[in-house]
Amino acid sequence: MPLIAETPFNVPSAIGGSVALWRTQNKFFNKANEYKGMKLLAQWVNAGYHIQSRKKPITSVGDLAGFKIRSASGPLRHALSNLGAVAVTIPVPKSFELISQGTVDGMLNSGSIVAAFKYARYIKHVTEFPGKLGANSFSYIMNKKTWDGLPAEDKKAIESVSGEHMIRRLGAAYDRSERYGGILIKKAKGKIQRADAAFVKAVRAKTRFIEDDWVKKASARGIAAQAALDYFRKTGKEVTAKARANAKKNKGKKWKK
Repeated sequence: MPLIAETPFNVPSAIGGSVALWRTQNKFFNKANEYKGMKLLAQWVNAGYHIQSRKKPITSVGDLAGFKIRSASGPLRHALSNLGAVAVTIPVPKSFELISQGTVDGMLNSGSIVAAFKYARYIKHVTEFPGKLGANSFSYIMNKKTWDGLPAEDKKAIESVSGEHMIRRLGAAYDRSERYGGILIKKAKGKIQRADAAFVKAVRAKTRFIEDDWVKKASARGIAAQAALDYFRKTGKEVTAKARANAKKNKGKKWKK
């Protein structure tokens, strides 16, 4: 179920996507019993993917023809192939090596990865999409028997710092790192642009199968999949808008918890 985060155009921010995933889990996904034998304490997502290019700007599907791009495995790899790109599925820790040596033409990564692996100077162009081109999800779990054996006061203490409290902090941290990655790229004379409406429309058409496949699989497990997807999307936008309003109110120093 958490692979809902991989559907393109649905994660406007890490804090928005993280809170949306947690709330969608509790509202729709718990009935699937995906975490049987475990105590789910938190779920969150990263800041989502942009197209990062070593040399040329990527402003249309045509620009992706033959473009060698590092990607995670899974549906996004197939989506990139649909767009004409050559997906190279190599783990994130290899990012610096790949881009610095010119093994790939670009990366499908977040700005936080740019900051973490220090390759900003090799990125000349970034193309951003509304809601990103998917995101990774993470879960914080504990063995259910271990959880059940804890004293009530220990459970209360753990729950006070997990759940949405933890999720908001993690999401905000990812978003700060995402912004910092963008700052590093600009300092290195790289350019960041948003995909125009025509490009977004074309990419939506080529990646729609990811969303359709998720809905089909979730429905097969007894989930009201389309309602869950709509709720995930709506919640992510609402939480993001509120977080950004708080950031603006507080001069962008820190998003409120």
